[in-house]
Amino acid sequence: MRCVGLIGAFLTTVLSGCAMLPEPSARGCVSATTEIAGGSHFAELDVGCERVALTVRPEVEPINPSPWYALELVTESRREVQLEINYAGYSHRYHPWINGPNAEWRRLTQDRVTTTNGGELVQVDLLLEVGRTIVAAQPILAQVEHAAWTEHWRDLNPALRQEVIGSSVQGRPLVALGSVASDPDLTRPLVVILGRQHPPEVTGGFAMKGFVEALLEAAMARPLPFDYVIVPVINPDGVEHGFWRTNANGVDLNRDWQNQTQPETLAVWQFLERNSLTLRSEVIMVDFHSTLSDRIYRDAYEAEDWRDRRIDGWLSRLATGDRAPDVRVTRSAGGQTAKSVFHSIGALAITWEAGDATSPQRSEQDGRAGFEALLATWICTTH
Repeated sequence: MRCVGLIGAFLTTVLSGCAMLPEPSARGCVSATTEIAGGSHFAELDVGCERVALTVRPEVEPINPSPWYALELVTESRREVQLEINYAGYSHRYHPWINGPNAEWRRLTQDRVTTTNGGELVQVDLLLEVGRTIVAAQPILAQVEHAAWTEHWRDLNPALRQEVIGSSVQGRPLVALGSVASDPDLTRPLVVILGRQHPPEVTGGFAMKGFVEALLEAAMARPLPFDYVIVPVINPDGVEHGFWRTNANGVDLNRDWQNQTQPETLAVWQFLERNSLTLRSEVIMVDFHSTLSDRIYRDAYEAEDWRDRRIDGWLSRLATGDRAPDVRVTRSAGGQTAKSVFHSIGALAITWEAGDATSPQRSEQDGRAGFEALLATWICTTH
């Protein structure tokens, strides 16, 4: 295992530095860097005039195979460039997206991407415009994008409370938002929304965005029958440095909810306890992730359990839409994930997985539909 406890010394990228252009070469060739927000900070680069070779490596091993890549290319003239990605023993998972001088993300067409050696080697044929182009496994959602989301959410609902609840391993703030008053009514249920535990799982981030924005719009239209808290980025270090899975200590945060050995999981849990998590009449937790396809992981409950009524109504309403969810029943007992630990305290806990190839727009729409179905079920089952 490579030691990632030294990442603070090795990776000192700041947003001001990330904004700097890499120096074009004296020959006017393409230049490249991974030292950007969300870039592949453990990758190796070999840059030629019209060829860039990127060897992608994880932050620790063994690791879940989520081989993230992201780099910035700069050229002084419009040119064809061949990007070669070597996964060094892993396989291609994420189809490339690019963000050119117009600052809009688009997914590359399939004819521009060729995989060989079982997906370990990938060739990406790029047509670069003058200026800066970012190539990445998914549209990058780093600190600046999440800050913009938070600002928009507070515009949607000016009553939304915001609080720094702790710091990551490298000192980045952990931000929570919500409606909970300093002296909460314990008879009111609590909805907990978690996001960005695993950095490459960007589509889950967009699904979370849709869910949250539907919630905030509903809260402005009428009083909601529950309190809510949102922790949108649990792993800010991993997000900023393009890690595949872990935080800056090399720990998978979604396997740390039972022991809470990491500052991120501990801060979130202590914040929720301060908001009377375990004393609430009902708790619903939605943890947003991404995987190979759109799906929802849930538990099975006894018929007399309030969670059985709530989740059956919730998911049946989702099934009436144009995208019926792929619902999979998994046992939470004894696990280390957020779903498992929230289940152990009596919460209705689900893991919402957006598909790797699902577009940001579609993921956001699915998240919005998820909240609307939950609210409709809540109103129906409590009146």
